Amino acid sequence: MRLYADFGGQVEPLDNSIVTMCPNRFLQGGSVFREVATKILSIEDPIVAMEIPFLMPENSIASRKSVGMIDMVLVDDHSKQLNWCALEI
Repeated sequence: MRLYADFGGQVEPLDNSIVTMCPNRFLQGGSVFREVATKILSIEDPIVAMEIPFLMPENSIASRKSVGMIDMVLVDDHSKQLNWCALEI
């Protein structure tokens, strides 16, 4: 991960240094969700669903265990067709 800054509407890296970031910083202010939704879904106000189970094995009906979780799913609730993207952070 690298540090980026907004220079008058143009987001650019500050330098090439690699930095570490706490995953909770991605949730701060919802800016990552807005940025991804703008680029991928063409909206600014997605619905955010967190920790979504997926890949349910055939015998999971009784146990309700999933093989994995999707960190976040962004959904465009204004679209007439299903429009979403997954985020793994």
